Amino acid sequence: MTPVPARTLGWRLDYAWRALATGFCFAVFGLVSLLAGLTLFPALCLPARDAETARRRAQALTHRWFGTFSRLMAALGTIRYEIHGAERLRMPGQMIVANHPSLIDVVLLLGYLPEVDCIMKQAIFDNPFMKGPARWLGYIAQSTPEQLFTDAHSALHRNHSVLVFPEGTRTVPGQPIRMGHGAARLALEAKATVLPVAIRVTPPHLFKHEPWWRPPLTRPHYVLTVGKSYPAARFLDEADGVPSVAARRLSRHWEQYFAEHTGAAAAHPLADPPGQPHYSRADHAFPRKS
Repeated sequence: MTPVPARTLGWRLDYAWRALATGFCFAVFGLVSLLAGLTLFPALCLPARDAETARRRAQALTHRWFGTFSRLMAALGTIRYEIHGAERLRMPGQMIVANHPSLIDVVLLLGYLPEVDCIMKQAIFDNPFMKGPARWLGYIAQSTPEQLFTDAHSALHRNHSVLVFPEGTRTVPGQPIRMGHGAARLALEAKATVLPVAIRVTPPHLFKHEPWWRPPLTRPHYVLTVGKSYPAARFLDEADGVPSVAARRLSRHWEQYFAEHTGAAAAHPLADPPGQPHYSRADHAFPRKS
């Protein structure tokens, strides 16, 4: 538990500064992202000879901008962050699986990922200001379960890394981590190499339903720990080739893994309950983000 600081004049000034600096950072982020979508992305991507070249250019630009924005937030004193095992993120063709405690965890991660395909809400592809950059980036729309699986499976088989947040929405502090089966099913069907990234932030920061203008009492510290990769197929072998059992075991493994590495609780035990229900993509698709 984070100790409660004494509310001295110095603390009050620091708290007010962090609230103002956070608002400034988000204003800069929105303005730069809008201008880049109208200028830099078209300038880099329209002359590209093919979609793959445009994707690499767009992802390189996003990588540099998100890294710069992360350093800006740290320089202004709104956050501290560190990463362990960053070199493992650069191996292509991996399914990168992370927990989702904060609004900015994807920004911190992409600052270390020069190339990765992300799964995004369909609303982003419908937004007139964002759909162009999203398509140039080669990101995957979270539309129908069938289309999502097809696009993500195709990206992995083209040796693209794919970033997935199996929770589907930000973790609520104090609540157990719950992983949907859809991401596990994708990993199994694609025979993906899974790379786990545990994200821990102390104290909780920019979590679900928390307004940005109400920062935590002390400066939040983000620690991103990149684990060792492993083949998802091993869970299928351990489940005697039954996809529904393997998907459930893999999603529970993720719950336990992220709980151990972040100090949260896992929603389900590792042991299987009696009976093996039939698996349906529609029933266990990626949860809608909110």
